[in-house]
Amino acid sequence: MVVRSHSCLLLPSRRRRPASRLLVCSVCAWVFLSQQFPVVFSASVSPSENDGPAASGTDASPSASPERGSEPENVAADSWSNSLSQFVSALRASTWDVLRSGVEGTTRMHFHERHVEGIEGARRPQELFDYIVVGAGAAGCPFARTMADAGKRVLVFERGHARSRTQTPTAMDLDGAGRGINDEKISQPVITAQGVRTHIGKVMGGGTSVNVGIMIRELDEYFHFLNEKYGHSWDIQTLHKASSWIEERVSCPMPQENDFSRAICRSFSNQGFIPHGGVAGNTNYTYPIPVSPELRHGEFWGAMSLFNSSDSGFRNAADIFLIDNFSGAESVENFKPAKNIELLTDYIVLKVLFDKSGTRPRARCVNYRRTQESDLTTLGESPRRRRPNDAGSHFWAIGQTLLSRFWSLFSPQVYHACVKKNGEIVMASGAILSAVHLFKSGVGPKAQIEKLGLPLVLDVPQLGQRFSDRIVVPVGVFLTQRQQQTFSKPRISDVIGFKAFGPDCSDFKIGAHSLKCTQVIVETMYGPHAMDGPIYAARALVPPHLRNTRLVEAIFQVFSGCTQLSKKERLLQPVCFLLRRAIDCASRTAVQFSFISEPKSRGSVSLERDGTVKVEANYLDDPQDFFDAVRGVQTAIERVNGDAFRGLIDSVGRTACPVMLLDGFLQIVTRLLQETSSPSLTPAHLEQVQKHHDALARIYPPSEHEEGEENEGDASDDALNRQAPEAPDDPTHIAEYVLTYMSSIWHHAGTAEMGAVVDNLFRMRGVVGLSVVDASVLPQISRGNPTATLLTIGRYAALKKLEAQSHSREAVV
Repeated sequence: MVVRSHSCLLLPSRRRRPASRLLVCSVCAWVFLSQQFPVVFSASVSPSENDGPAASGTDASPSASPERGSEPENVAADSWSNSLSQFVSALRASTWDVLRSGVEGTTRMHFHERHVEGIEGARRPQELFDYIVVGAGAAGCPFARTMADAGKRVLVFERGHARSRTQTPTAMDLDGAGRGINDEKISQPVITAQGVRTHIGKVMGGGTSVNVGIMIRELDEYFHFLNEKYGHSWDIQTLHKASSWIEERVSCPMPQENDFSRAICRSFSNQGFIPHGGVAGNTNYTYPIPVSPELRHGEFWGAMSLFNSSDSGFRNAADIFLIDNFSGAESVENFKPAKNIELLTDYIVLKVLFDKSGTRPRARCVNYRRTQESDLTTLGESPRRRRPNDAGSHFWAIGQTLLSRFWSLFSPQVYHACVKKNGEIVMASGAILSAVHLFKSGVGPKAQIEKLGLPLVLDVPQLGQRFSDRIVVPVGVFLTQRQQQTFSKPRISDVIGFKAFGPDCSDFKIGAHSLKCTQVIVETMYGPHAMDGPIYAARALVPPHLRNTRLVEAIFQVFSGCTQLSKKERLLQPVCFLLRRAIDCASRTAVQFSFISEPKSRGSVSLERDGTVKVEANYLDDPQDFFDAVRGVQTAIERVNGDAFRGLIDSVGRTACPVMLLDGFLQIVTRLLQETSSPSLTPAHLEQVQKHHDALARIYPPSEHEEGEENEGDASDDALNRQAPEAPDDPTHIAEYVLTYMSSIWHHAGTAEMGAVVDNLFRMRGVVGLSVVDASVLPQISRGNPTATLLTIGRYAALKKLEAQSHSREAVV
């Protein structure tokens, strides 16, 4: 158990004994850092025994140390152990010098990246592993479990916390759906170059512990398309086996029994979607709509989800694959890894270490250390530093150098974990972080590695390129207070629709480029706090280029904080009192959102020398994407304006939620913009806010209702009748709406494409012992929510690797 000393808090004030205070604080910090040992979960160690012994070298096995390697079974194994012993010995030599025998050493990084390397600590007193998996997310967890069940020894790293009701309550069940994206304990914001905020998971289970848990199995035609267009070799039979294995363990139907769900079905039917299961002779369809695990052309169907309604809405995140004999929520609270799996949570992998003595670099080990708070802060923001004036720049530079040397004494310990001779290190951290990890390891475009000041291990020009992310443009309605009270939990896409719209969709196929047809996929979110995440985390209430200003950041922190208070507590906080109606409206938001099913725009992921991760998504750069987004919003407005939701939603008037939510928020933004003296805020921002408000008004024009009137939600009232002819048919107004309200839906892919960067067994081209198994390998993201596809890919990759190993052994015999 790590003991954290707080004795520094008891020291006298700085005026009395500054030197003593500094000395004692330094000693305390040194003692604290020296006691940092891995939190280890293993099949042979109970959770209560995780601290200390595993890191202190008390393993009873005589071959436990990676310096010595596993006990040799033959000459080849002994040779490998000796080679690895020399390799690790070389790592001990000099922290900054290039190591001997062609093995790359650690390189001193820029001052602002001092924690990338840290100081070397004790090595893992554990046997060598067959696989080291970096990332316990959607693909990494089923990959690790499949390998473990096959008898392979697997070490899994997770940089975030393990899930628990005490530490990560929003990651546990349906109550956290929607909220999770806005929970800084489990969700890490990423600011793209366009100002759009996207997010990645920083908790066990990765994105499957944070997202809205929608499960849609892709059709065979998608993988045939990848095979034909990109030269892949996806094995359809193995994919079927993998998806069945996944669905049996995590997929559950989302309940449909409520009036709003019925209304969604009516709106689909009125727009020409065919109900799954068909219709009877009188054109009626069965409700609840039959459930389907897969995407269905032209239909609407009951959806599958990670949330188990028969287990109090428990979230079946990917981490359940790592658990021995999983039996429900309590298995996560009392985590016991499956046989052959060792799990390290709250530890971050810094880089992959390569042996370059052969013809190709071979991945042998990883450097890792305890996760620090700075590792989990917002990505895409440059570190905030003091900018010295010209007169003081010389002294500032000297101060930086002295601080760098001082803090190097307190850098965290860095450990090594290594694989066996034919083992592999598997990157499974997602399309953003997997690329970043490889850049830090010296793998990537030559210019990128040189910019970091690192020795080049392998020039991979395509790594980090062709990044893809979807945008979503929500069209919100607001449940009446009476309707909202019927829900005790959020509802996430209980019914989903997928249909082609446009003047000519007769021969439209996957991968097609055509402005005459758009594949529209529709998902929904409603119920208590279902939209908290998209509203507060994505900051979709303001234009993208304003979402990341310090002012707006502060506003949303206040807004989000007020939502956590009770109604009585809000009355005692003036700013929360001002926002009370907007907060009430936010809690009653119900959204039908369409996202681009086949995004064509591509961007990139790169890493600056100061540690800044740059994500350029190029949203809507391809005309097809922009056109598809506009048509998706158009169809959504048509559904909302129909009769299906009569009596269930607020009408559009001066006192209705669309106006109250935006007006309440923009009042505060406008007031602070007018009063602030910040140089980063200019009068132009006021103009942009006003344009933002105007864009909303075109979609939601005010009615003649006076304040205080009850508007129970007649979808055919005068206000909506005036809105309907203008909004859906005016592409200019809808285009403005799209540009104003677009947000990421967190579906990242493409930075290590199969074919260009990895082969059909997910192995990195040009090196040995390194694979990428996550959404990075997909040149085109799956058309629906990708959770099911990524879980399947994790299982599939392991099955194909095991199959290849079996064929290799047979060939030798």
